[in-house]
Amino acid sequence: MHIPSRHLSYGDYVLASLPQDVETSEGLVHKGYFIIKKVRGMPGDTYIVADNQLFIANYTAPIFTVKGYPITRTSHLPQLKNGKYIVPNNTYLLLNDPEESLDSRYLGPVSTDNIHGRLINIINYDTINKWLLAHFLYFLTENSTE
Repeated sequence: MHIPSRHLSYGDYVLASLPQDVETSEGLVHKGYFIIKKVRGMPGDTYIVADNQLFIANYTAPIFTVKGYPITRTSHLPQLKNGKYIVPNNTYLLLNDPEESLDSRYLGPVSTDNIHGRLINIINYDTINKWLLAHFLYFLTENSTE
């Protein structure tokens, strides 16, 4: 479910749009393309880009731990320069787990102008997958011939 809100917290999923054109291994992804990302850095947080990692240094949310996000160094993805940075006001670090995710590892902090709201998961896909697997296994067991 999409909630048009800009009041974000650590761990929120957001609907955002790419702030710039990005060349990927599959081709050009145009500015404005919608992406779903997780808020991992808030205004005022310090983050460090060091070679092949982005680290959030002042990760103050108590439920999360400081985590490094791998950076793929390729010619087609934008690259942040190594250094220590502070997330500016009205921007957020949006990070997902896949290494080549079009997120703040390549785009830097994303402006609130590019964030269209929070997303709330109303269907837990892990629960659905477990339910489907259990029923599928039950079906196989009940309908097997010996």
